[in-house]
Amino acid sequence: MSGGLPVVAVMRKTWLGRSETWIHAEVRRARRYRKIVLTTRTENLDLFGGPRIYMPADLPRGSIQWWQDRLGRWLLRREAYFEDVVRRENVAILHAHFGYDAVWALRLKMRAGCPLVTTFHGGDLYEPATVREFAGGYHRLFHLGERFIALGENMRRALVRLGCPEEKVRVIHLAVDLDEWPYVERPPLEGVIRVLFCARLIEIKGLRYVLEAMRLLAERGVPAELTVIGYTGPADEPEMDHVAYARELGIAERVRFLGYQPPQMVREHLRRTHLFLQPSVTSRTGAIEGSHPTTLVEAQAMGCPVIGTWHSDIPEVVRDGETGWLVEEKRPDQIAVRIRWFVENPAALQEFGRRARRHIEAHYNAAIENEKLEALYDELRP
Repeated sequence: MSGGLPVVAVMRKTWLGRSETWIHAEVRRARRYRKIVLTTRTENLDLFGGPRIYMPADLPRGSIQWWQDRLGRWLLRREAYFEDVVRRENVAILHAHFGYDAVWALRLKMRAGCPLVTTFHGGDLYEPATVREFAGGYHRLFHLGERFIALGENMRRALVRLGCPEEKVRVIHLAVDLDEWPYVERPPLEGVIRVLFCARLIEIKGLRYVLEAMRLLAERGVPAELTVIGYTGPADEPEMDHVAYARELGIAERVRFLGYQPPQMVREHLRRTHLFLQPSVTSRTGAIEGSHPTTLVEAQAMGCPVIGTWHSDIPEVVRDGETGWLVEEKRPDQIAVRIRWFVENPAALQEFGRRARRHIEAHYNAAIENEKLEALYDELRP
């Protein structure tokens, strides 16, 4: 039995992709609710410890409970194991992450009678093939689900256009713990401007345009060094061999590729960098960024100016000309111009960085956004 705090069961079919740090952070930040996890498989548990995790695979194979769960799913379209967990833990609310996992959660919602909150994240809303695949499920979800969380105004409008009732949607930003991402003055600009890119190495993140901007800077005699932190996940389709492309562009000596790095190492690199780049783009299939990359919030929280694009909810996160610069998509020439601007105006690194920190404190503060989330939960409790 849960006792004490009311319980929210967080539903994610796979707990948890290593780039999904924001979901784990949201679970850890719970104050007036206790959160448990319902999932069908786990990965990266060394990175995401903490919550109590329930998974049918933990049942002893061949036991009565194992057979009840298997036969229930196959024959009766019910989640016997999860239903039992909801009863034992006295779960008050289900909270599914990603729209397609919320469609999966509907069966449990209907059997257990719990309100369902769904957070959309991007690929579930902005990838055309995914939206077509789950069109029927989303129609039912929007009808039966109680609340839907959008991460920004652009995402809120997209949900409503897709058929979600406007009165069910709340905007709660992807936020950061300001103590975990502390403000740091930018290091002096002594000859070389150090820039950082940190993202999955997929098309919509726009790394190829960063590399092309680095070539333009080299051609114009601007000393710049780029560090790339990123990886390609098992379900990702890599855009290209970026290491080979850097060699082809003749800038290999200006670029370091570090692969995946845990958050603490990202923080260390942000301490030493002058400028953070995230020039997200629309993919060839029409997919766009899910609201905004969390890294844009993390970088600004640490007082690092950023360069982003006029794309999705990024203009809400990056204040053009105040906390960073926004450029058009797929325009390495514009990226190069803005990097050079900081080289020619080094004092702006500190000015932009201070404004960036204040912006995150006011609008992307985890303590504030978590209170909004728990107030939403309060609305759904009897």
